[in-house]
Amino acid sequence: MPSGQDTPRKFWPITSSIARARAELEKAPLHLEASVWTRPMTVFALSAAAVAAVLMLMADEKALRAVIASDWQIFEIMTAITNVGKSDRYLIPAALLFLITALLDWSAYRQKAKARLLRLYGQSAFLFGSVAGSGILVNLIKIPIGRARPKLLEQFGAVHFEPLSVGYDFASMPSGHATTMGAVTLAFMLWFPKLRWLILPVGFILAATRIAAKAHYPSDVVTGFAIGMLFGLCFSRWLGKRQVVFGLTKDVTLPRIR
Repeated sequence: MPSGQDTPRKFWPITSSIARARAELEKAPLHLEASVWTRPMTVFALSAAAVAAVLMLMADEKALRAVIASDWQIFEIMTAITNVGKSDRYLIPAALLFLITALLDWSAYRQKAKARLLRLYGQSAFLFGSVAGSGILVNLIKIPIGRARPKLLEQFGAVHFEPLSVGYDFASMPSGHATTMGAVTLAFMLWFPKLRWLILPVGFILAATRIAAKAHYPSDVVTGFAIGMLFGLCFSRWLGKRQVVFGLTKDVTLPRIR
């Protein structure tokens, strides 16, 4: 087994940065009163579930039929941009930014530049983890639910489930695109706290393009968006308890960037 001194010099930056990151994550959580899951998060989760249930029973079919029958140009525009919710739009840039910052020789930079590199390094890893983790979770959730997609509306109706079905046709709930947008929206809300009031509705509107594209029902979008946000928030608070990338403030649900 080669020693650390035998590692080629060109790999020193990435190996040392990964070692630093591992050491930070292996720290024991600080003895903070703040927990990873908070009461406001419970309220948000239950509210999203209630809204999704009401939409499923009372509005999903009407909303989809209205979109199908409509010739509004706004729906065409929303359909054209719906792929903004594809996970690879965020996973690839986040991974590239992570690798680029990891490969740089940080010793050649001054302290202020190192701090900026560290922030880019940590936040790119956070975005990748949020999008990838929430995507895996939501794809697992789809299987036991097995909701029929809108293209099967005429055959089965809007409330039809075939649990444990594996495949595209019975993977409507939750929406994967909406989940990605939920995770990305949460990340941007943490990065730009003064613009949270604008970022949240814009993020949800982008998630709702899945309805205009006739790929999902409204309840699918609400469920997916909530899962994405909650996963990203749990991840950020888990990191915050270790003072990695984020920090926690007592009685404040959204963590702050370190």
